[in-house]
Amino acid sequence: MKRKLFVGLLVFALLMALPGCGRKEQEPEGGIQLYFLKDSGESTGSFVPGAALGTQSFDAAACTQSHREGSCPNPGCLLAALLAGPESAGLRTPFPRNTSMKSWNWDEEEPGHLRVVMSEHYSGLTDIALTLADYCIVLTLSQLDSVETVEIQTSGYSANYRSHQVMAAAEALLDSGLADLAQSAS
Repeated sequence: MKRKLFVGLLVFALLMALPGCGRKEQEPEGGIQLYFLKDSGESTGSFVPGAALGTQSFDAAACTQSHREGSCPNPGCLLAALLAGPESAGLRTPFPRNTSMKSWNWDEEEPGHLRVVMSEHYSGLTDIALTLADYCIVLTLSQLDSVETVEIQTSGYSANYRSHQVMAAAEALLDSGLADLAQSAS
């Protein structure tokens, strides 16, 4: 139980370290941003306190995804760009190798709710790696005016070890003071 509490606090602290994520009142300067992991420069894979995510500008001209919902950007374009990986130095992909997007669709009963289905490779993510990958997707997609919440499935199924299935960018609005709390709990 103590370990689950620590992991929960750590996840919460990581989300708290995301600077200004999820604000939809204004489009970010320079257009839509793609969210990736910040490369800590360490090959150990251990967590380094501080901002866990960084951004790179989305290049709509490079979009090769089909435009089934009008012009780019649409969720398919943004997901394709995320899965292609970052071009900016200091960023790395949160997704396992060979991860692909199977589909995305709108929930007809709940406007603003986007359902994304990823390939089986995504199911290899657990714990903090899953949380960070999830929020790279959620924070990126939530910049579109039409996206309020995102549900990520793997091969048609939701991960039963997530605390909740429907995620919103507003959940990632964080206070950096909680990172200190998580460190003191360890």
